Amino acid sequence: MAYSPYTEHFRNNPEYVKHTHLVDLGIESKYDTVWGADRTLFGLTVFKSSYGQPSQYIYWGQRWDLKPWLYAKVTAGLLHGYKGKRKNSIPFNDLGVAPGIVPAIGVQFGDVRAEAVVLGFSALMFTVGYRF
Repeated sequence: MAYSPYTEHFRNNPEYVKHTHLVDLGIESKYDTVWGADRTLFGLTVFKSSYGQPSQYIYWGQRWDLKPWLYAKVTAGLLHGYKGKRKNSIPFNDLGVAPGIVPAIGVQFGDVRAEAVVLGFSALMFTVGYRF
């Protein structure tokens, strides 16, 4: 489980909301890994988009343990919630659902973790989380 207290956008836009309040609920498995990964990821993320719209991201991904405390991960999934005049803010959103690929790098100490998540060419998000 993770929460994002802060997102830094690369461009200044007065329409961007200050807090996206992302909550990520995911499952990690050591089975069915690919590309030399250490874990497979499945999850659902709910958040407010940069424009304050309720949005969701359902994903599958892989995690690589680089050091005992450092890891990298990539998820791929479907993004929903960018509607109305913000529909074209993300590519391939013609039907209201768009593909997404989200890379991240993180540190983990015990069950506590922190990540820097790259959101395309738009933003850098920071998350904190706990593994139950």
